[in-house]
Amino acid sequence: MLRRVNEARVSGRRAGRWFGVVAMAAVIGIGAAGCTADTAALVKKAEGDEVIEVGPLRDIDPASIEGIAHGTASVEAGGQVTDIQPEILPETVLPADGLQAQKHEDFGLATAVHMFIANAATESVTRLGSTISKVHSGCGSYDADEDRKLRNLPAVIEAVDAGKMGESCMQSDGDAFVQATYTIDNTPYLFWTYAKTPRVGNNEMKCTILNAKDWKETKTSPYSCTYEWLQDGGHGLNPMPKIKLWKKPDITVTDPVQVQQILSDNCKSVDSPNCKFTAKVQRFETLPKKQWILYGNAQGNCIDDSHGELKVGDEQEVSWKKMIGVTATGEMHIGPVKAGLEATYEYAWAEKQMFKEEHSMTIPKGKIAGFYIAAGVLHVEGDFTVRANNATYLLPNTVFNLPLTEDYHDGDTVIQKGPIMPVAWNCPASGNLGAEQAPAFGIPDGAEILDPAKID
Repeated sequence: MLRRVNEARVSGRRAGRWFGVVAMAAVIGIGAAGCTADTAALVKKAEGDEVIEVGPLRDIDPASIEGIAHGTASVEAGGQVTDIQPEILPETVLPADGLQAQKHEDFGLATAVHMFIANAATESVTRLGSTISKVHSGCGSYDADEDRKLRNLPAVIEAVDAGKMGESCMQSDGDAFVQATYTIDNTPYLFWTYAKTPRVGNNEMKCTILNAKDWKETKTSPYSCTYEWLQDGGHGLNPMPKIKLWKKPDITVTDPVQVQQILSDNCKSVDSPNCKFTAKVQRFETLPKKQWILYGNAQGNCIDDSHGELKVGDEQEVSWKKMIGVTATGEMHIGPVKAGLEATYEYAWAEKQMFKEEHSMTIPKGKIAGFYIAAGVLHVEGDFTVRANNATYLLPNTVFNLPLTEDYHDGDTVIQKGPIMPVAWNCPASGNLGAEQAPAFGIPDGAEILDPAKID
């Protein structure tokens, strides 16, 4: 049972505190003015020399926050994961005396925010700043044991250690609300929480993760949050919000279709911040014959009196997205791959290369003939780490072939950007030439690469 334990008009200042070896105090106003500060906090990690920059304290308009989706999140990758929250915390235990029936006793018509914050991450959180109702009073909760001791609760939760639960309670004669921002220890991220119980209208609750430097919402941090109402289905004057912070799980995905979908969904721009690529193999090479690209059309000399000449010369594009063996295409941008390359390999290639050359040959009788581009590429193999809304995806052994824009020279080694080679292979027994007899990628089994000097 909740009980009012004091009543006062509160205005003035409270201190927001920060963690680490170096501590800096940020003074905030509790009231309509919200959180303000003139300077940013520069905080050194407890270990190492990395400096975490925290932008000026500020109040945030809850309407501007999209927030994390309500309820338990789920993903489907490498097999369905129905609950990706680490279940290291016990469920909230409500008082045994029937809080549901007695929740308004001694409250009159006051609105209340009796909040729980569960920290299922591996780092502690500490209040950096908060804003609460201008006119409010404190409240408490009876223990569920036999002694029935009254616990006085703070209006705002100050800190929650990893694996623990924090509890606060405040009430108002008008609209009760609490907005609090917490640092996530030794990280460049903030944990933002909000709950409101208005006199008229729907109760509200949101949570999200912010970038500490600019206080902008980010969906690509290692953290996420979920929330739920513990009482009255979120209705009434004391719905009891519970917000849970948790660290996204690492999910390794190897299924090619799922890998392509994840990269296409999350790595669409040249500087996708949620996509990190680490190259393990980087080398210039000529594509193997089974990945050569048909230039123009193939033609057969398979029946008597058939045409025995082949001519090609139209412009043709060779793109990394159209090559056999690459891991992803779709809407993915190659920028994140480029960012993961060593400086030596950042030149002499492009997303696509255009070919326009005229070639002709006499087709030997009983043969099919075509010209194939033996493309020179920068061959890259490596691992992706993709931070999505509800999980961190680990995509090992991804492969990309990036077309050369010029011949590559390394001493006596020369990798041409794309010689166009004449190839001939046997006609089918039926004499009928179909698409399967002239593959767009890869020369057919048993095909012969002809000498360009002897094909006329």
